[in-house]
Amino acid sequence: MVESTCIVAGGGIGGLTAALALLRAGVDTRVYEQAPVLGEVGAGLTLSRGAIKCCISLGLEAKLRENMAPAGDFAYVHFSTGARLPAPPPAPAKPGEEPDDAHIYRPDLHAILVDAVRAFGNDRIVLGAALTGIETSPGSVGAQFADGSSAKASLLIGADGARSAVRRIVFGEGPPVFTGKIAYRFMLPAEAAGDFAAVGGPACLFVGHGRVFNRYLVSRGRLLNCVALMRSEVWAQDSWNCPAAAEELLAALPGWHPSVLSLVRRAPPGKLIKWGIFAREPRQTWVAGRVALLGDAAHPMQPFLGLGAAMAIEDGTVLGRACAQLADLDAALAAYVRLRVPRANAVMRLSRTQGELFDTTDPADFPPKGAPSHDRAVGGFEEEGLLF
Repeated sequence: MVESTCIVAGGGIGGLTAALALLRAGVDTRVYEQAPVLGEVGAGLTLSRGAIKCCISLGLEAKLRENMAPAGDFAYVHFSTGARLPAPPPAPAKPGEEPDDAHIYRPDLHAILVDAVRAFGNDRIVLGAALTGIETSPGSVGAQFADGSSAKASLLIGADGARSAVRRIVFGEGPPVFTGKIAYRFMLPAEAAGDFAAVGGPACLFVGHGRVFNRYLVSRGRLLNCVALMRSEVWAQDSWNCPAAAEELLAALPGWHPSVLSLVRRAPPGKLIKWGIFAREPRQTWVAGRVALLGDAAHPMQPFLGLGAAMAIEDGTVLGRACAQLADLDAALAAYVRLRVPRANAVMRLSRTQGELFDTTDPADFPPKGAPSHDRAVGGFEEEGLLF
């Protein structure tokens, strides 16, 4: 077991997962979050079978099963006719394998992780700590924060998102690049969504010409999560949460099925937001000395497979397991890179490919043979079998 201390920069899903895994491995860990209060954006996310197994290994099974809902018979639907598109049946689950992916309300998962980390002490999460500088030396790393405070540890993990300050400071990289695609998101109380399940069932993806509309229930069926993804030539706003009007999204969906347009019209005023989708090229290492990247800071995922949070959960779990099984921190970091970089970079490429297929495939012929979304292996991850 590694005997060390750790600073985690970023209190999102990935940072909290890493902190929990490290604390359970006996590493004295604190999370430094720049926001003054804890919270997560109100949205749904997908937990892959691999991410579910990771969460179970971290002692979260009971709370997780209380809050998540199996994705079940997720349908692909034609954008204008509402006809269900033919798709190959999913491969059967292996013995002991989670049967399918699941959906969960992001704030619910975030709260589960916060509680689990704070079970090791309320001081394990420090708020209002915006990272401004990093100093490295052999065997240790120091962090400076905007409020004048500082911290020192054996390891610093950058789990601070796609625009990571850690990545910029340590690796000297600029911001991610706009992909030419944008997303819109809103949520509705299920009782206010009308008979939305009449077309496509409770969870489905409407597929159009370079546009998709995804919807599924979260928060024990109380909320309907709705996301539209599409191409856009420009993105000038420097924000992940830009307000948008329902009329703007409706104008981008001409000829779409009435069930989709009805949901857009019901979007609560002021609750429809949009953001640009940005990406980076894959890196071959996320470690420099005693600084390691994790989650979107290491491998920002385009959202077309819905696996961004799942990859961050896998990252944090593997790093914690490496520290639990190896006595040397440098060896643990080397194992983390060896085990995670090929996996996460492959999913980065597959997510990009899936987005390209939405752009180039006739909706009536979706999903094409070989689509990443229909490869069961993409969401699987045998975390418990890793040998360091």
